[in-house]
Amino acid sequence: MSRSARLLLRGAAGLALLALAIRFAVPPEARSFAAFTGAWTSSPAAALGWFAAACLCFGANFAVGALRFVALLRGAGVAVEFAPILRAYVIAGFVSAVLPAGLGDVYRFTDARRDTGRGGEVLGIVVLERLLGLGGLGAIALVAVPFLPLAPGQDVRVPLLACAALFVLAPLCPLHPAGRALLRRALPLVSAISSRLAGAAERALAAVDTVSERRAVLVQAFGASVVMQFLPVVAVGLLSLALDSAVPAIWFAVVVPAVTFIAIVPVSLAGIGVREYLYISFFGAVGMRPEVALALSLSTLAVTLVWALIGLALFAGRAGRAGRAGRPGQADDGEPRTA
Repeated sequence: MSRSARLLLRGAAGLALLALAIRFAVPPEARSFAAFTGAWTSSPAAALGWFAAACLCFGANFAVGALRFVALLRGAGVAVEFAPILRAYVIAGFVSAVLPAGLGDVYRFTDARRDTGRGGEVLGIVVLERLLGLGGLGAIALVAVPFLPLAPGQDVRVPLLACAALFVLAPLCPLHPAGRALLRRALPLVSAISSRLAGAAERALAAVDTVSERRAVLVQAFGASVVMQFLPVVAVGLLSLALDSAVPAIWFAVVVPAVTFIAIVPVSLAGIGVREYLYISFFGAVGMRPEVALALSLSTLAVTLVWALIGLALFAGRAGRAGRAGRPGQADDGEPRTA
């Protein structure tokens, strides 16, 4: 199946899921346009202001992510600059919106590899970033779950805290010497398949070796990961201020990361349909009206698309400059030129 056909299939799947979410999760009396627009209780100007604030939160999220990537790469001995890394993060947001979410990381990897010529080290840092992101998500849940307003017969704090603890411990696998030793035992198997791939994996583990010895860098990166998981929570909370939402704010710190994590599954473009159904289901379970949850999800999607369009513009601009200039500063083999 061609790439275009897969994109069309994912787009159709997203629209079908969105239609199903509206049909089965929103009661018939709330399906009219008037009932849907009634989810907004603030003035248009105020709603636009909250939307702009949410967009700024998403933008700050890209900036913090770029700072984390730069800190980890420099900690591994890879020289990089902040501006191109930030640009790659924003473009990766566009890639993740139209392709499977993991391909955003692939874009950042290829971009940094092209600029540095050190693909193995960049690969190790990208994987470490993902694990630190899970750790940040778990840290937020560990703080929020004890304060959830749960009824005595519905207390699920213990399993939620157990899951959060597992997420926090995720980065320990590559950071602990025993974890890296276990991974290195698999290198002969990888080498039997591809010596080049095994070499890249060894350089990736060596990069993690170097970073693991720099505690200050790890603390900074983990703190950035927590901030990156918290900023979308703040953004969705700001969007809810324009809506008729009576859900306690603490629930946003649990529902939003959970939805973000589940929506990574590449079912539809930009998670359309999946996110809407999960918002209706999860927020509805804690007291939010279905049409309000739907409006909140669509507002979140709109913020995502704003940044996807910015990423598309950056990608088109970079591709145009590369086409006109023949990628100045790059050798034919993709390695950076030296004077």
